[in-house]
Amino acid sequence: MAEFLQRLGRQVTLLTKASVPALEVGPKRRQEQLARFDSLGGQVLAECELLGITVATVEFYCGGREGRLPADSVVLAGTPCGDTTLADDLQNVAAQVFSIGDCTGSGLIAKAVADATRTACAIGQVAGEQ
Repeated sequence: MAEFLQRLGRQVTLLTKASVPALEVGPKRRQEQLARFDSLGGQVLAECELLGITVATVEFYCGGREGRLPADSVVLAGTPCGDTTLADDLQNVAAQVFSIGDCTGSGLIAKAVADATRTACAIGQVAGEQ
């Protein structure tokens, strides 16, 4: 999203609680994304706490002091987390329920493909038994 906004000509600053942004992303991809972000003029402020959002600013605490950035738009992104609520609800009405992809925890396409492959094999074994 940050890169998309930058390519539209917007000035983007990422505030993150973590010491390094996007820790859930693999190191190679994270480095590539941060390099592009930097080359487009982006700024990263790490180990920050959001204090508030007003009509014209974002207020934060970072590096031992409070700060304020002018902002006409704010995008909030949370930490990715799995949500198996639907799968849990279906356990009582379906013979088998398989959960794959990000609902089982954050991951890249490789995790989703591996989950799908394991699930397809498991379904194939069940179908072969009947």
